Amino acid sequence: MDFMDEEEDYPKMTNKIKNARKEKNLTQAELAKKIGTTAQTVSRLEKGDLKLTVSRVQDIAEALGCDPSDLLFATKKGNDIDAKLLETFRDMNSEQKVTMLHFLQSLSLDKE
Repeated sequence: MDFMDEEEDYPKMTNKIKNARKEKNLTQAELAKKIGTTAQTVSRLEKGDLKLTVSRVQDIAEALGCDPSDLLFATKKGNDIDAKLLETFRDMNSEQKVTMLHFLQSLSLDKE
């Protein structure tokens, strides 16, 4: 993973936060409550108007149920398939996830 270039990639990071918040179906106010701030502050963070501190990124990641590195690091183009698989998996219901897990396990058994 490459660390984000602040000028070029900071908007991508703040957009990742916004997208992760929306994936969790949280409003800015709900995320704000979880991290001990205001909805206005979350809005300003998502727009890039406020700079994020390491502790704030950690708080946001914890509130969103992800690793801070998911928000801080750029994804290499080679990882696009991983991102697509993860996105597809997240959209599945529990039964579909179990079916997919069994399928993937059967593929790995075929290699042995």
